[in-house]
Order: sequence, then structure tokens, then C-alpha cells
Amino acid sequence: MGVVWQRLNKRTLILAFSVSLILAVIQLYPTLRLIGGQSDYFDSAYTKWLGVDTFQSISQVYYLVLPLLAALPMGSVLNQDRVTGFLTQLRMKVPTRVLFRGYFGWSFLLGGLVTALPLLVNLWGHLLVLPSYRPDNLLHSNMLAISFNTLSVGMYYAHPLLHAALAIGRTFVWGGLLSLFVTGVGLHTRQRFMGIGLVVLTQLGLFLVQPLGVTSHSFAPADFLRETANANVSWPVALGVTAVFSGVTLYLVIRGWQRLVHA
Repeated sequence: MGVVWQRLNKRTLILAFSVSLILAVIQLYPTLRLIGGQSDYFDSAYTKWLGVDTFQSISQVYYLVLPLLAALPMGSVLNQDRVTGFLTQLRMKVPTRVLFRGYFGWSFLLGGLVTALPLLVNLWGHLLVLPSYRPDNLLHSNMLAISFNTLSVGMYYAHPLLHAALAIGRTFVWGGLLSLFVTGVGLHTRQRFMGIGLVVLTQLGLFLVQPLGVTSHSFAPADFLRETANANVSWPVALGVTAVFSGVTLYLVIRGWQRLVHA
């Protein structure tokens, strides 16, 4: 994996992480202003952090641009090496299995970290400023965190830290999958940004499924990755979309790599 790490454009990685971190800090800023003061609304860290916030537009933006942020670090590296012929030179010096682990391992890991770490920083920042008491369905009724728009809503009120950790974990997995998808698409086309365009358009398309009346639950990752969404969500739909997307991604990766190796 060290060989592939050397091929990585560190400036792109820094750019993707910086943008995601800046978005997380912007959402945190109103809470930071409470340092030394007092909130009049019984706010808790678990009712204000980015993953549960449905009031600030920056929270919506974060999950909308999440596919782009996940894909930037590693999405086009393999495609570029394949098109330029550098991958062929690497295969003469490095075992194919090692290259496979390197390209796709880093793709999944960096895609997950770039999208999940800023959420962790945001949650940590809120915990430093606001009380960490459990949400209350009466005191925080304005949030409308109910079973229709919150996965495992009982856990949210009983074990909010665990619920937040699961939301961050889902984001890490999906960030990795989105990055892998873009890398896999790069094995089937010479267009460098085809994969990035596809994941962005796919999420936008999934947003349109619910308004069309096909289902009462959202298919969009931007909804079910959050703790509380502005749409109806459910575990069966979330797991189903994840399973389908994982299957498509694995097919693109394995089939594309096999074609490349046996070409």
C-alpha cells in the first residue's frame, strides 16, 4: 500500500479534507459562540451537532457534497495510472495482489475518513461546549425526532452517544463505498471524472424517487446517513440501498480489475 500512497496527490487529499472540515466548523460556529454564556433552549450536544441538525442549511450541504468529497482523494488515481501506462510499469515490479489492496484499500479508507472525521470533530466540539445530557422528547419536541425520520429512535433518546457513533460509522462506510465506486468506474472508461459525475447524479436521482410516490421512504444516502432527516427513513430501505450499491461497486471493482489483469 506504500507504493500507492506515494502516487496519491496529497494536495487533493488536503483539499477534500479541508473543505469537509470547514463545513463542519461552520456548522459548529453558532455553538462556539455560547462559550462563557448560556443557552435558553435546554440545548444538548446531541440535539445540535451536524448529524442531527436539520435547521442550518450548511448541514444539508455537507451531506449533499459528501459523494464529491469522498471521491476526490483516490477516485481518479487508478484511472490516471491506467491511462498513462504507469500502472503497467508498476505491475512489472509489484505483485498484482499488492496493487489491488493498495488502490482499493486506500480508496475505501480515505473516502471514509474524509467524510467521517469532520463529523467526529463537529460532535466533539459540541460536547466541549454544550451539556451532554440525553435528549428529551418533550424539551426537544421542536426537533421532531420520531420513528418516521430517525433510525432506531429509541436508541437516540436512551443512548445518544452510541446513536451518534452509528451515524458517523454509516457515513464512514458510505464514504468508502462512494470512493470505491468512482475508482471502479475508472477501470471501465478513460474519462477521468466519469465516476465522480455518476455518484453525484445518482444521489440527486435518488432524491427524486420519494416525491414520485414510488415509496414513502427516502432512498437518498444524504437522508439515512444522518441521525434525523427531513424525510421518512427506515432500516429496510437504508440497508437495501446499501446492499445494492455495495454489489454494484464490487462488480465494477472485481470485473474491471480482472479485465485489466488479463488484458
